[in-house]
Amino acid sequence: MLISISGIYVSLGEKQQALKFYNEVLLGERAVGNKVGEAYTLNGIGAVYFELGEKQQALKCFNESLPLFRSADNELSEARTLENLFNSFTSLNPRFSVFYGKQLINNYQIQRSQKPHKVFRQSFLKRVEDTYIRLADALSKQERHAEAWQVLEFSRSEQFAPLAFTVREAELTAVFNQKLEIVVAALRALDEYKRGIGERAPTADEAAQLQSLADEQTAANDDYLAFLKLAEREFAAPPTEQVEAIAGLPTKEEFVSKLMFVINAQAQRLVTVINAVPRNLAVDIKQIKDKFPDVPDLTQ
Repeated sequence: MLISISGIYVSLGEKQQALKFYNEVLLGERAVGNKVGEAYTLNGIGAVYFELGEKQQALKCFNESLPLFRSADNELSEARTLENLFNSFTSLNPRFSVFYGKQLINNYQIQRSQKPHKVFRQSFLKRVEDTYIRLADALSKQERHAEAWQVLEFSRSEQFAPLAFTVREAELTAVFNQKLEIVVAALRALDEYKRGIGERAPTADEAAQLQSLADEQTAANDDYLAFLKLAEREFAAPPTEQVEAIAGLPTKEEFVSKLMFVINAQAQRLVTVINAVPRNLAVDIKQIKDKFPDVPDLTQ
């Protein structure tokens, strides 16, 4: 009921009142140990903070909800949270936005691969393809055209491999997932111990163990959030050539093959691709020629 009231206040523009009710819901969800409910509420609070211009508070809420959804194996809601982070950082920190966008697309790639039939995979892709296009657009605006091509290619094919990362993105992604999984493990350990106690009052030893597990979860969460703050600051700095080097950059032949695919595609598909990632195709071709002088001139 309270969360519905919060939504009503949001729709009326009464954001402070919405926050008041959302925080009451949050206390209730935490009291009963409803991790999914807590995560949904944190997302709601984050959305309100973002509209109020308190963007760091909003981002903290979104990031706190991620391990809660993952601990509940709720891939769909985890993806929505990643999308909130991708969208939130678009203007604040475009390179960090791309970092979250790649985590999101890789989440979608996994979900697509798990669909039992091509019809279901295509239906799922139709619902999320706008995100692929927006990530490709964000990459293109940063002059990261090879990565943008890969995103677009994945959006129109039955390829379920993960996206390519820059060397530094790959390093930070490994740490991100490691710290996230530590929080998830701590959450699950605490929940499992609580289930073992059940409805009865815990003994003194059990109460001490509960507190110890709760402290471990808090420490893991704080470490995870601290890492994200450091990563955010790093991505806010101008990139270096070394940092932006692509891990597993496509070969010259692969790059040209992708370009030829687009050029030789049906007219409608070509229009779709060009509209999806607004840029001057001739400029891209020139950049390829500059990088690979021996490539045939495709503009003739």
